[in-house]
Amino acid sequence: MKTLNLLTQAKQNTKKIESITKKQIAESLKEAKKFQAEQTKAKKSEKAIQSDKIKLSWLNDTQSKTALEKYVKENTEKFEAFLNLTNELNKSNVKINQVNKQLFKFGYLHELNKLDYNGNVIEAKSFFNMAFFVANSNSLLNRFAKYGTTINKEFISYSEKATENYLDSKFLKLQKDIILKGAKKIDVQNIVGNIKIDRNEKAKQLKKLIE
Repeated sequence: MKTLNLLTQAKQNTKKIESITKKQIAESLKEAKKFQAEQTKAKKSEKAIQSDKIKLSWLNDTQSKTALEKYVKENTEKFEAFLNLTNELNKSNVKINQVNKQLFKFGYLHELNKLDYNGNVIEAKSFFNMAFFVANSNSLLNRFAKYGTTINKEFISYSEKATENYLDSKFLKLQKDIILKGAKKIDVQNIVGNIKIDRNEKAKQLKKLIE
């Protein structure tokens, strides 16, 4: 009888062990699947990041000064007709081989650089587009055809005025944004009207109103 009880207990213990083992296996499989899912998600996320980098690299490469110049060279026939019209309208004589990176000398300060509120250069811009380079009404090509040289007094005057207008617009936009984000109009006006500090300091103080 005692032996029978021992056998029964042994069988029960075996079942318990088997039950625990199955549970451990199930939990291990669950953890493995969870880890695999997390790894897959991480890889997809990394792939998306790399994809964006590739897209951005392609976009940036095709908008560099060198790439824009190269595109014009490789599409001479297309640009010849456009250039002829540009010359006729400006009574100029720009040659197709002059449509190169040198045109960027006719870029305004704020078009070629990132500026602070006082007009100081923070960093140079690297990427541009074909419209700015040659195609729009105020393109670098049209400025070259119109002014001929960057020491042209009219060009210098217009360039300085264009950048000043840009800075005025940038500072005005900051004021409007600060008010929209909850700052009191009177506080904004007090800072803007303070003649003892420059625009950069005013910008810092304006931003502090919504911190």
